[in-house]
Amino acid sequence: YGALDSQTTAHLHGAHITSTKQGWAVGDSGTILKRSTSGGIEKLSAPTTAHLYSMTSAPDGSLLIVGQAGTALHRSTDSPEFTMENTGSAYDLLDVFMNGDTPMAVGKNGTLAKRTDNQWSLLESPVYVDLHAGHSNGETVLVVGAQGTILSWNSSGEMVTEIIDPAAIYFDVIVAEDGSATLSGWAGRLDSRSKDGEFSSMTSPTLKSIYAAEHFKNALLLGGQSHALWHHTGGL
Repeated sequence: YGALDSQTTAHLHGAHITSTKQGWAVGDSGTILKRSTSGGIEKLSAPTTAHLYSMTSAPDGSLLIVGQAGTALHRSTDSPEFTMENTGSAYDLLDVFMNGDTPMAVGKNGTLAKRTDNQWSLLESPVYVDLHAGHSNGETVLVVGAQGTILSWNSSGEMVTEIIDPAAIYFDVIVAEDGSATLSGWAGRLDSRSKDGEFSSMTSPTLKSIYAAEHFKNALLLGGQSHALWHHTGGL
């Protein structure tokens, strides 16, 4: 690991690497940073000063960012500029992710949204707790949040709510190709969900909160409180 000059003093909340290996980061006060494959970092102009929390890219190469008070930004492949989009939500959107070809966003007060035909629409949510993150492998979709909330969709397309432990606060979820998942959260919470929906606790390396998790091949990378980073290999 090596530190980079981000050219900003803003807090950065989300990072994303596109299929063309461009690195992006978003953060407070409309901050958008792009790192080229040659290593240079560029600060881009944003059409908002809202805090930005998460970013993803669609299969067509377009970019999506979500943030404070329902903010959503979009940049098409044929434009260098980000434009504002109306999500219909006044609540903070904390994560945006791809469910196949469909972008989805989750946020505070149980907010769920999806983007189809270049328009955002709100989904009826069964909960009012904050939803912190979502992830999909193209078939299995999981959304996690406060009070141990886990949302999924069954084979009929119906939303299912699971609460394994009301004391848990989940901050991130990663769904593997086989449909199994890793959930991370407050006070070192680290759980696994089998492809059949069975939950079990994992050995956690810390009692600090784990805010981000990522699978890579047969390894697990965790990032958390107090600038901590953990790496686990040898099977999940």
